[in-house]
Amino acid sequence: VALAACAVLAVGLFHRFQNHPAAVALVPSLPVSLENDLIHRHDSCCKSPNHQHLKAARDDDAAITAALHEKLHQAVVIFHPLDWQFRGAAVCPVGSVPAEHLVFIKGADGLSIFSLPKSMVPAATNGTEYAISMDQHCILGFVKDDALFCLVSSGPVGDVSIDDLKKMESQMQPRIARAT
Repeated sequence: VALAACAVLAVGLFHRFQNHPAAVALVPSLPVSLENDLIHRHDSCCKSPNHQHLKAARDDDAAITAALHEKLHQAVVIFHPLDWQFRGAAVCPVGSVPAEHLVFIKGADGLSIFSLPKSMVPAATNGTEYAISMDQHCILGFVKDDALFCLVSSGPVGDVSIDDLKKMESQMQPRIARAT
């Protein structure tokens, strides 16, 4: 009886996944070197009380966007998550690649928002998403307007989860400014 029940379950699961391929689709992963470079840059820049390194006032989103476009020639985003203190915007290297980098702090937690060239993940297409938690960091990445956007959080375990980053992503997406 137990063997027959297992066989029925196996057949049922096979048919379910055959008819619903999205149910088994795995989230692709970022290259490990990129994950490590994002975490390194995030940790390093979150220590600075002032991360504004552009020729634009910290409270002038239009000027920050223009300065980032001038330096990077790719889609960028200016987004201020509720209840987070903005430490500034800069163009920082992620590995050897220049990237938009916004830094925010809330208590003991840090948050970075990066815009990188899509060439960092050549096989990705617009709409591709990435998510990983490692070493007290969460990384959520997505491709839009031919750029790779990554949110990186750190802090005490569980304070900022992948789900929190996904909520920020949904608020952030409409604020992406395409390169001119």
